[in-house]
Amino acid sequence: FVPLSEDGPMEAPKINHVLMTDYGNKANYRLGEEVLVSVFEAGFDRLLVEDPEGKAEYFDVCDGKCTLRPCLPGIHQVKALRGEEESDPVLFCVTDLRFETDKPSYKPGETIYIRFRNSANDPLVAWQFNKMNNDRGCGGSFFIEPVSGDGFRLTCPNVEEPVELYLMARNAYGVYTSDRVKVK
Repeated sequence: FVPLSEDGPMEAPKINHVLMTDYGNKANYRLGEEVLVSVFEAGFDRLLVEDPEGKAEYFDVCDGKCTLRPCLPGIHQVKALRGEEESDPVLFCVTDLRFETDKPSYKPGETIYIRFRNSANDPLVAWQFNKMNNDRGCGGSFFIEPVSGDGFRLTCPNVEEPVELYLMARNAYGVYTSDRVKVK
């Protein structure tokens, strides 16, 4: 943590010494992705997880770890339990940004129509094409204007290799991505 003069006075950061998710506090995970929770303090042997609807579930901690498989998009909260004692919470968001194209594959330079949905209604911020053989970018940009409706058009990159596309959106925890979809 490095305070910057333009930030003004800052409180000392609070560090959770009891537990943390593998991506950290206030991180994004895609729907279907596992969330690994590490518990660092002895005696904390259960987790209390609240989903976005407020439903609570308990999970056992084994060897200082527990793997969660959340199935509901939105903000989740996890606390470690030692008897009646609760740790400070760690938060994470499960995202559900998905899209489909109007056909299964495209030729270089061909127009792709993309329909998307995002259960959180977070704004789309960017898109990226990557070559599948080396994961190098071959086209992409930020959206200058907000994307209205549920669809937009892009041009398939002019490359010979197979290409995949993914979209990016932003929420309070940062930028997150959709799954990658092969387009060429």
